[in-house]
Amino acid sequence: MALIKDYHLVDAIADDIPGFILLRVTEDQERTAPIEELKEVTSEAMNLLVSEAHHGLVRPEVVVGQLQDRKLPLYLFFYLSSLWNGEGIEEKNLETRDRLVAESKTLV
Repeated sequence: MALIKDYHLVDAIADDIPGFILLRVTEDQERTAPIEELKEVTSEAMNLLVSEAHHGLVRPEVVVGQLQDRKLPLYLFFYLSSLWNGEGIEEKNLETRDRLVAESKTLV
């Protein structure tokens, strides 16, 4: 995850967003884990996808489309919720951050 984030390599995994999101989810977790645990396990991937939505590398339409195609509504909810709340936006300037969070809501 760190390499993907640091070197902006999200476009390299853009063809398999569900696989990227589920990278840290075990089969056992997928079957039995509570929703909060699944949200925690996928939060880093979701935050990275939200951040990249603002850079235009992986547009929300691509993420939503792939999650819908794979029939992963829970992870679609996590993504849209993260995008709506602006999670993953690491802007230091408060004014710029507020603008990006507002833009996130528009993307949803």
